[in-house]
Amino acid sequence: MDTRATTRAQLQALTRDELIEKALEANLVIEELKEIKKKKISELVKMEADLNIVKKCNTLLHERVVELEKNCLNTSQYIRSEMIEVSKIPLSIGDDVLENKVCAVLSLTDELVQPSDLESCHRLKDRSKIICKFKSRKKRYAVMSKRKNLGLKKNELKELGIEEKVYLQDSLCVENQKLFYFSRKLAKSDKVYSTWFFNNVINIQLQKDAKSFKIYHISDLEKLLNIPDVYIFLKNLNLI
Repeated sequence: MDTRATTRAQLQALTRDELIEKALEANLVIEELKEIKKKKISELVKMEADLNIVKKCNTLLHERVVELEKNCLNTSQYIRSEMIEVSKIPLSIGDDVLENKVCAVLSLTDELVQPSDLESCHRLKDRSKIICKFKSRKKRYAVMSKRKNLGLKKNELKELGIEEKVYLQDSLCVENQKLFYFSRKLAKSDKVYSTWFFNNVINIQLQKDAKSFKIYHISDLEKLLNIPDVYIFLKNLNLI
């Protein structure tokens, strides 16, 4: 049965007064629905305004967290300004002669280093690596600026009982280790041309002979490369 035809027949059967009453009832329902709609729109506008406030607060909070993380990272790295890591010193060299042997190796850079120049010298948890803390940041810089000379001293290293190539590296804090790891991986993609660590800061060059950028935080890396998430980006490229 056609519902519309039934309704039409029912309306035709109504008297004039009954039709007016029905029309008034319908108008009341329409007005009620308009008020409900108006109320819901008002609620939605308020919710949108509240949401915008929350977004602004989250943005400010995120910026503060990033700034705090940058300060912590810079402090952590600054503490290591006098340190370098020496790799590939044989485990056969005991702790009793380790400092003297390391000084002899460092002196092969053509920058004389004596035990009195070091505040401490010992192996790390990874026993193949040695951490050296200089008393003078100037002395540490002089050694690192000449470390390429060490690669030319294979015979001298053999005389010291060292057969493998010895590496001198900056001592990076945990946060910078992770950040530098990502930077090196990005250098294997088409996003970054080269990356290096200098003067307590990670540097990135996007193209050959182009200007370099300093990276203090992972957000700097993501903003520079227009990547929302570096980890996911590298994961998708099977680089990590």
